[in-house]
Amino acid sequence: MTSIAPRETDAPRVDRRRDGFRHRVVSGIGRRVRHQPWVWGTLLGLVALVVVAGGVYIWWLGGGLLHVSDTVQGRAKVAQKQLRAFEVSVKAGDEKAAGRHLTRAKVAVRQAEDSVDAPQVRIAKFLPYTRSTVADLDHLLTAANVMIDSADSALTVYSNFSGDSSKVFQNGRFNIDALVSARAAVVKLVSALDTAESNLKKVHGNGPKGHDALDAKRTALRQIAALRSQVAPLAPLVEALPSAVGANGTKRYLVAVMNPAEMRASGGAPLSVAFVVFKNGKYSVPLKGTTSSITRGSPAGLLGDNPRLVWNRVKGDPFQPPLGRKQRFVNATFNPDFRVSGEQLMRGTQRFFGMKTDGVIALDVVALSKLLAVTGPIPSEFGTLTAANLADELLVKAYEQQGTDIIGRQRRNDQLMSTMLSRLTQGGGIRAKAQALLSAAPARHLQVYFRDERLQRLAVTQGVAGAVPTPKTGNLTAVYTQNVNGSKVDVFQRRTVAEVVHLRKDGSGVVDRTVQIQNATPPFAGAGPDPKFGYVTRWATNLVTNLMPPGAKVTRQPQLTKLPTTAKTGRDQEGRTYAQAAVETPPGETSELSWSYTLPRAMARQADGSWLMTDAVVPQNTLNGFVLRSTVIAPDGWTVSAPDSTQSWLLNGGTAFLEIAVGQPITLQVRVAPQ
Repeated sequence: MTSIAPRETDAPRVDRRRDGFRHRVVSGIGRRVRHQPWVWGTLLGLVALVVVAGGVYIWWLGGGLLHVSDTVQGRAKVAQKQLRAFEVSVKAGDEKAAGRHLTRAKVAVRQAEDSVDAPQVRIAKFLPYTRSTVADLDHLLTAANVMIDSADSALTVYSNFSGDSSKVFQNGRFNIDALVSARAAVVKLVSALDTAESNLKKVHGNGPKGHDALDAKRTALRQIAALRSQVAPLAPLVEALPSAVGANGTKRYLVAVMNPAEMRASGGAPLSVAFVVFKNGKYSVPLKGTTSSITRGSPAGLLGDNPRLVWNRVKGDPFQPPLGRKQRFVNATFNPDFRVSGEQLMRGTQRFFGMKTDGVIALDVVALSKLLAVTGPIPSEFGTLTAANLADELLVKAYEQQGTDIIGRQRRNDQLMSTMLSRLTQGGGIRAKAQALLSAAPARHLQVYFRDERLQRLAVTQGVAGAVPTPKTGNLTAVYTQNVNGSKVDVFQRRTVAEVVHLRKDGSGVVDRTVQIQNATPPFAGAGPDPKFGYVTRWATNLVTNLMPPGAKVTRQPQLTKLPTTAKTGRDQEGRTYAQAAVETPPGETSELSWSYTLPRAMARQADGSWLMTDAVVPQNTLNGFVLRSTVIAPDGWTVSAPDSTQSWLLNGGTAFLEIAVGQPITLQVRVAPQ
C-alpha cells in the first residue's frame, strides 16, 4: 500500500496566518524600536509617571488620612478631658464651670468632624486597608456627639434641680411640668448612653493608628460607665417624682423627728411629728407637733399623753407585742430594720392621728444639724441654734439641767420643727439640702420608707432605707439598745462591743460577744431620791438586742439577777438570729452583758484554698457611735492575715486584733490559712 503523506494544505490555515501576522508585527515593532530609541524613552517615562503619580497619590491619601486621624484623636482627647472636668464641676455644684467645659468639648468635637470632610477620608473608606480606620473614626465621632448631647441633658437636669434658681422646686411648690421635662431628659440621657456605648463597641482598631482608636474607646467607655452610675439613681427618682408630689392625686408623708435621748432599736423615739401633704406639687402641713399632744384622744396642750391603742401592725414583727394588743405609737420602731419600723409607723398614723400616709421620713438632730450647715443658723427665743451646737443645746445641755422644764422643751421642739420644715421647703438649693441630709444616711440619722415601690427600691440601693444586712457567710455585729424606763439619758451613753471569734478548720466559728454600757450622766440633783423611771431620772434601763446572721445559734445568755424575763432569743423577719436581755445601769456606772453563739458558715473558702472571714459591722443611730474591740483566733497551726491595706488589724501569728470607733457601717475581713 502506498502511504498517504499529509499535505501542506491540510494544516490549519488560520493559525498560520495568525502566526505570520504576529511574527510580522513583533518583528516590525522590533525593527522600528531598534531604529527609534525615543519609543523606549516614552514607555519608560510613562511607567515612571505612573509610579510617581501613584506614589504621590499614596502619599496624599495616606498622609492625609493619618493627619485626619491624628486630628480626630487629638480633638477627642480634648473633648474627653473637658467632659471629665465637666463631671467634676457638676459634682462640685459649679454649674457655670460645667457649662464652660461642655462648650469646649463641643468645639473640640466640631473640629474633629470638620477634619473628616477631607477628600482622603471619603476615598479611604472604600479601600480595604484604610476602610477600618475610617469606620473607627466614624464610630468614635458618633459616640462623642452622643456623649456631648448626654452631658447637655445631664446639665439640664442638674440645673433644674440645683441652685437658688431651681426650676422644679420653688417657694414650697414642685413644678410638675419641669418634673415631667426632667423625666424626659433622663430617659433621653439613658438612651443616648446606650447608643454611645454601642458605637464604641464597634471600634476594633484594625487599621492604621488603631492603637489610638482603642485608647480613645477605653477612655470613653470609662466615662460612659461613670455617667451611667450617676444617672442610674435618677431614673427611678424622676420617674416617680411627679406622682410622689401629687401630680396624680394627693400624697401624704409623715416626717418624724427621732429623739436619741430616748432610743428605740430603729432610732430615737418619734416624739415630734409633722404631716406634709402634696397636691399638684403644692405642699401643706395640716398637722404637726409633739406626738403626745396631737395624738387622738390625748389631753389638750403640750403635756399630752401617748395612749396605748390597738392598730393594724405588721404581722411577723418579733419585736412587737402580739397582734391585737395595745401599743403606743412612739413604740412603733422597736424593730432594728427600718423597712419594718417604717411600715409600722405608716400603719399607726391613721389610728393615732386620723391620717393615712404614703411614706415616712425619719430624721434626728444629727441630720438636722447637717441641714443647718447649708441653710444657716436658726435664731430663736431660746438662743441661736447652729450646726455646731444643735445637738448640745437641744439634748445634752437640756437634760444636764435636769430637764424639769418639759413645757419649755416641747415649745422649743415645736419651733424647731416649724423652722426646719420652712428651711427645707422654701427657697432654692434643693440639691445642696438633699446632699446635706443624705450625708447623714450612712449612720442612719436619716431613714426613709415609701409605699411607692420605685422610691423604696431607690431608698434601699442608695442606703437610706435603714436596712440591716443579712450576710450568708461570716459574722454580723449589730447591737441595739432600747430605752424601757422613759428616761432621757441615752445621749450620755457610751457603748463598747467586745467580740472574740474562734474559727474552726471546717469554716465554722464560735463568737463570744460582750456589750458594755456606760451611763455617763451627772448625778441626780432633784428633790428626794432618784425615781429610776421617767423624764428626770438619771438611771438607764436598756433592752439590749443583738442581731446575728441566719443560722447562728445562741449557746450562752446573760445570767440576770434583775429583769430575768427579758432574756430571749429567736428569729426576725429576715431569718436573722436575735438575742435580747435588759440591764439597769445607775448614773456614772457601767453594766455588762455577754452572749455566745455559733456560726456554721463563719468563713468562705477562696480559690487558693485559704478562708476569708467577713464581719458586717452595723452601728445604731445613737448620738455617739460605739467602740468595737474584735479578736479573731485562727485554728491551731493556722495563720491570719489582712486581705488588703484597708484592714487595720494587729496581726500576731494566728491572732488578729483591732479596736476602732464605729460611726457608720464597715466591713472587716481577715484571711485564714494553714501554715
